[in-house]
Amino acid sequence: MTGTKGKSGGRRICDPRHLIAAAAIAITAPTVGDAQDLRYALDAGMADLALFTLSRTERKVSPMGQALLGRQGFRHGGDGRRFQPIASGHALTPVVRHDNNVNDGIPSDHITLGGLRFRIAEEDQAKSSILAGLQYSRWWSFSYAPAARVTVASSYTFELEPHYGYHHVAANARICAEQPVADWTWWDSCLTGIYDNDSIGEDLTLAATTGPRALFESPFGMHQLAVSLGQSATKDYRKSLAQLSLATLSHDHGLFRLGLLAGEKIEKENSVLYAADTGWTGEIFGRDVTVGIGHARTGGADLFGIAREDRINRASVSTPVGKFEIGGFVERRRSTIDAYNETSFGLTMNIGVNLFDGLR
Repeated sequence: MTGTKGKSGGRRICDPRHLIAAAAIAITAPTVGDAQDLRYALDAGMADLALFTLSRTERKVSPMGQALLGRQGFRHGGDGRRFQPIASGHALTPVVRHDNNVNDGIPSDHITLGGLRFRIAEEDQAKSSILAGLQYSRWWSFSYAPAARVTVASSYTFELEPHYGYHHVAANARICAEQPVADWTWWDSCLTGIYDNDSIGEDLTLAATTGPRALFESPFGMHQLAVSLGQSATKDYRKSLAQLSLATLSHDHGLFRLGLLAGEKIEKENSVLYAADTGWTGEIFGRDVTVGIGHARTGGADLFGIAREDRINRASVSTPVGKFEIGGFVERRRSTIDAYNETSFGLTMNIGVNLFDGLR
């Protein structure tokens, strides 16, 4: 929910919680029916939610619980070191994605100004294409007290677009500290740096977020609620953000997610003013499925004195097929400037293959 350019390409940003949770999945390997929904939490990078669920449903600690206790730093102590390593790894992953606007062009072939309709040159119109490349990720996680963690992660992506000759290079680094403040409650603080070069221009974004995250139980299931305040900065502007997320691991009905974001309006920049999305991951006819819907409003920029404000609605669905996660989306954008009106469809494909595994 933090993008501002309005592209539908779905560029992936490295989140250490997903990387570590993926490693936990490989170690715990849940296979019994009761562990099915736990896997949804682990897939979403919510290892604490999975561990909290085990603490409320198990009479004794299972092998999965033992592994997660170690992975999440609850067993800190014993060797006298202040920072004790609890997880690390690296991955080299193929990347294939569809981008509806690979050239950062204008979606329409015309624009209306003062009641007059002007045609947009073909070279300035948005071009759709496929990009393919590789992403390298590296991560380390340390405990510095029981359940207190510091995680450092970075990733580097290189993609080529063969038809029009574009390329995309990105690098990002992230450090997060998770400090326990009460039972099953943490104060999370993160610093992130993102460099992005799409062969048209380059951007450097720095961001900082901080806020509480709590786990609790209700008749509907187990919940993780997180609230954060933050600020992002580019070479052109600085923007304040507030975010709320709620994840519910229900009793045998999958994982439900809700996210809300509010952002400061920046004059002369088209950035996110607010966004809301909700999603569900569960089983349909014996197959895991993830569905999501979202709405966002962007604004702040203008064109020839006309204020630009966009409303964007999006729906998506995906399902794993072997080592791949295949999906599709439809996105509808309606703008106060008709040149930016569009309805787009696309396919998504995440490849769950670590090429380093084949070298062992």
